[in-house]
Amino acid sequence: MRKITSILLTGAVCLSLAGCSVKSPRKLFRYAQRTYGDCELIDTEESDDYTRIVVRDNLQGFEYEVVSGMYDLSIDGSSFGSVEDTRSSFNSALKEYVFGEVQDELEDICEDAGVEGSQDSFCLWLIRCDDEQAGIDAALECAGILQEYNLDNRMDDWEIVVQAYHAYNEYGDKRYGSVVLPDIEWVSHEQETANSFLDTARMIADTDDVELVGVEVKTFADTGLDIERVAQTTYQAYPTSDDSPVTFYYFETGDGKQFYVCDFLYYVNDYYESEWYNTFEGTR
Repeated sequence: MRKITSILLTGAVCLSLAGCSVKSPRKLFRYAQRTYGDCELIDTEESDDYTRIVVRDNLQGFEYEVVSGMYDLSIDGSSFGSVEDTRSSFNSALKEYVFGEVQDELEDICEDAGVEGSQDSFCLWLIRCDDEQAGIDAALECAGILQEYNLDNRMDDWEIVVQAYHAYNEYGDKRYGSVVLPDIEWVSHEQETANSFLDTARMIADTDDVELVGVEVKTFADTGLDIERVAQTTYQAYPTSDDSPVTFYYFETGDGKQFYVCDFLYYVNDYYESEWYNTFEGTR
């Protein structure tokens, strides 16, 4: 059966690749307008392997590029030729434009607050501090400035993150929390984690109609599980004994189903895969 499935998949891939080619400049321009808004075509470049266009955004005036190229496709170590993919520098160009306008102001806010602010590849703006409240106040003020440039909600979900200067642990920097555009509201690290598990619970229950109803820290022994089946994750703490602390996130669906999700990964299906331990529709 596995071989038949592999043959069918290979055939489907080959069929999907038939006739694949890079997009024309006209198609790329339409893609840019449809995806990012009105723009003006500035330049085009074409070859057998790629098409590149440069456009100017009409709303905020910065330029960015969109590229259609052929990229190698491999499945289970086998090569199936190339497939077309369209990529854009819109987000990085928008970020560069915004900071060209406001970086000095953001740095002045952080300096006045006695914290350190800088651009970061993992978030919109990173604030490091020893005084958590000073970091929170600076983050909220910086978010207010940045939100003024969030036209057409293009920067929604971009974060201003606050973390400690030197409070490192084995899992990385101590994170205090964040402000997420377009809201100018502080979200603590504990709330960020709870929000993340709410998203996980919604995926587990396969519905958005799920509510977080409680959070409780207990021990691994309270789960009644086998410690040997706990996945040893690299970048996150995990229980190593019955006394290890475990956070239980309790949820309820719109139709009244109650379950909880724990903050560790647990092996299921004879150790072939792991998932956040949960009791939705019974413990496995």
